[in-house]
Amino acid sequence: MARGVWGAPRRRFSSGLACIIDLVIAAGVVVAVAVALHRLGKGAAADREREARQRRIGAVGEARVALDLARLGLPALRNVILCDDARSVELDHDVRLRSGIVVLETKTLRGVITGTLDGAQWTQRKQWAGEIKVRCLVNPVLQNRAHVRALEAFVGDRRVPVWGVVVSTGSASFAPEIADEIVGVDDLGWVLSAASAEADPRSLEAAWRRLEREAGKSPGRRAAHAAHVRRVRRQLFGADRKA
Repeated sequence: MARGVWGAPRRRFSSGLACIIDLVIAAGVVVAVAVALHRLGKGAAADREREARQRRIGAVGEARVALDLARLGLPALRNVILCDDARSVELDHDVRLRSGIVVLETKTLRGVITGTLDGAQWTQRKQWAGEIKVRCLVNPVLQNRAHVRALEAFVGDRRVPVWGVVVSTGSASFAPEIADEIVGVDDLGWVLSAASAEADPRSLEAAWRRLEREAGKSPGRRAAHAAHVRRVRRQLFGADRKA
């Protein structure tokens, strides 16, 4: 009889304790999820801020190149987006010369840049807030080769030569293995003037007019292209994209 009298409260106590434990576990799960979402939100916000900062820095470099091209009296188009069904590319500057069209890829970097000409990624080491920051970046030489191929496909005329130049407008120093492929902004004028053979004038004029029309369409393509670039960067860098 005593067992029955005392057994029921024990069962009720055990059941209540189990409910409390379940509630504590559930609360812990909710807190963990909230913390994870908060961190994810902070990470996404940091990514957006970093991308915005890089765009601002890049815009300053591109503006410097645009001023130099204007000073040289060279016809140029800026931020032309070419696209097809699968992908899109943005050309920082297209410059019309008598010898053809040059695609300029502008980089405004600081610190020390290392890598190889055929490697997909280069490494940037720079000092920031008293610390050495390391991050990966897309190999701009390969990047611009892809831009040149895209423009060649768009032009579709071998009588109009297309080639590329990677221009550095920042204070970065480049490792010897890659330095020869980078042109400092102060040397851009004589590099562009070094081309001598002339393209077919009528073909060049026709290609340039078509490219001008693409430049007019580019603002409407910017959002889709930005989304494409983010997908490509995630595929390239993955977990290393914050390095």
